[in-house]
Amino acid sequence: MISSGHSCAQASLAKYLANRVRGKHKNLLFLLCYGLLGCTGLSKNDIKSKIEETKMPKLELVASSQAVNSPALVPEQSAFFDVALRNSGDSPVEVVDLDGNQQTPIFELYSDSGAVLAKADGDDLFSRFGADTGEPMPEKLAVRSLPAGKGLSSWVDLWSYMEPQKKGQYFFGARHKVSRDSAAFEESNRVPFEIVDAEVQSYDLAYEDSSQSASFLAWIAKPVPGELPKLLLRLSASGNQCTAQRSGNPLGPVPVGSRVTLSWNPRPAVGRGFGWVAVTSRNQVQFIRHFRTRPEWKSESLELPLSEALPCPGFPDREHAIFLATGKNPSGQPVLLGMIVRDKPETPIPAVPKGQLPPPARPSGPMKKPVPWMTPLKAMPTRVACSFAASGGIAVLLVAESEEQSSVSLIVVNEGGNPEQEEKALYKTSNRILVVSKDNRTEGSASFVILESERRAFNHLVVKRVSGTGAVEVLHDFGVVDWPRRGGDGKPFEPSAELDFKLSLEGKPWLALTDSDGNLYGGALAISDSPVIAEQDLVNPVSLIKLLRKADSPVSVHVWNRFPQSVRTGLENEQVAAKRRQLLAVSLNQVLGGDSIYTEERFASVNLSQKTKDLLKQKPQGDELVYLNRKLLEDAFPQELIGCPRAVLAHVHKPEENMRFKFPHIADIRQNCSFSAFTTQGSLFHIGASGDPCH
Repeated sequence: MISSGHSCAQASLAKYLANRVRGKHKNLLFLLCYGLLGCTGLSKNDIKSKIEETKMPKLELVASSQAVNSPALVPEQSAFFDVALRNSGDSPVEVVDLDGNQQTPIFELYSDSGAVLAKADGDDLFSRFGADTGEPMPEKLAVRSLPAGKGLSSWVDLWSYMEPQKKGQYFFGARHKVSRDSAAFEESNRVPFEIVDAEVQSYDLAYEDSSQSASFLAWIAKPVPGELPKLLLRLSASGNQCTAQRSGNPLGPVPVGSRVTLSWNPRPAVGRGFGWVAVTSRNQVQFIRHFRTRPEWKSESLELPLSEALPCPGFPDREHAIFLATGKNPSGQPVLLGMIVRDKPETPIPAVPKGQLPPPARPSGPMKKPVPWMTPLKAMPTRVACSFAASGGIAVLLVAESEEQSSVSLIVVNEGGNPEQEEKALYKTSNRILVVSKDNRTEGSASFVILESERRAFNHLVVKRVSGTGAVEVLHDFGVVDWPRRGGDGKPFEPSAELDFKLSLEGKPWLALTDSDGNLYGGALAISDSPVIAEQDLVNPVSLIKLLRKADSPVSVHVWNRFPQSVRTGLENEQVAAKRRQLLAVSLNQVLGGDSIYTEERFASVNLSQKTKDLLKQKPQGDELVYLNRKLLEDAFPQELIGCPRAVLAHVHKPEENMRFKFPHIADIRQNCSFSAFTTQGSLFHIGASGDPCH
């Protein structure tokens, strides 16, 4: 009988010898191992299995994070991970490649408790990008020989495969079918990472090319106190703003208080993928040249001889950038500043080998330092936009606001700042100007779109088009049903800077805005010009009934007296609010269908709109008289009755608890607009063309 200590020594020796089995000595060593390990009670088959196992190459799937120095990500920031397959055996082996196969590897996202939150492969990636791949087809797996001691590597942006996550602790892992002859998957280690809340401080949106098939979205996110804000750049999927082709690629830290603007490709440029990012901070600006979010070149920080710099979004990209900004020169005079920026890298851009990471941004190469030019302006703008073609002059639209009126002017300059058309005043309006942007529907010529709001009725909007020569055309004039209301008095919510407006490529108006409670409103506006008063047109029926009953104006007295006594009694009954609204709409329509309600004395104290004045001059009859009566009532009760034509803002999205929406923005993707907004935690909330959340 062999002692237990002697048996363990024999077993250890046998295991060592078994692991060294090679070639012609196999049988000899097998017998020796069998003889030794037989003392421990192992069978011949067990020993043979052990020996065969030691002949197989040892494959290991290893995952790691690229965010080594800063493992915490802000919402929507790219989650980059490396995946490597290593052969630690001492013989080569044929393996399934990490790249070029649709159904392997599989990337998995885990919660901090280990639960699987999502998993995705190449088929899911194609599906998210809008490619209809149909039913999964058996694929011929791409394989390659992996030498002993060598490895394969690849990388992944996790949010290209699945929806970005909110604040929390997560784990990333991968599974890979290493052999085409086996159904087994090798599983990697799990890599922890964290997402932290961030405050969005500035953003801009542009397009990859003039077809507007994919959008670039840049924003500055400020994470926890003590860290500098991060500059992020996102590229949407083609034809789908809701999905990220490349999620928020970090382009580096930026100073607190910075503003980001993006370049625009002039029509008819197609599919280049390059673009410019400008980061303005006080009196400095830095430029980044990127290819599909990957930084190719960065400038040094350049001095701007300006105070109160207001960078122009969508500045021209003609291979070189023509940066534009307004502000005050050292003498305090309002000016338009510009500079031409060219990227001149010292060495050619290196190719990216298959399966390797994109190279980091190269240090600044030699370039001729841009020399800024300045052109005097008549007033300090509060809003600025530019429009341009592939060559020639650059039209710059300038808006100056005061408490009572807005002024719009236009100047056309060449790339060197010399005026091709001196600044000229286009018009003044009592309306507030909410949005001014280039009209990207026109090809080969400069034009702009302006959105105005009445100061006394914020939900009455006017859309104008301004050509590059200064011609002004009214495209739409309408009231918006379901405009957000203020608490308390129920009057229309005054729009803030957190509003976006666009005309889609086919000319349909789209609007997105947030209210004081952080709710998000938006969608395509369906405009109706029927003068008939619908119940939803009575945006504040209680207030209107009070004004009519109070009879403190000649118009109120006249309209109230036109109602039959039974109607007046019904409207005075506050117990049936829903019926009062219906009754009021029916009764007002009866007034509209009668004689003209206008007399000069009756409307002496009413501020009539220009449209109403023009209608009065025409002395309309029939349906046109109904329309005039409607416009007269709108002018008399602008806070209570929606303007006609009217548009319906049907989609309202309430934020989750302890959140708010901010910075709404619209993307016109292949004539099918969608809109998005950031949350106060820094995540993106996407709304599709149907008005439903994308995820």
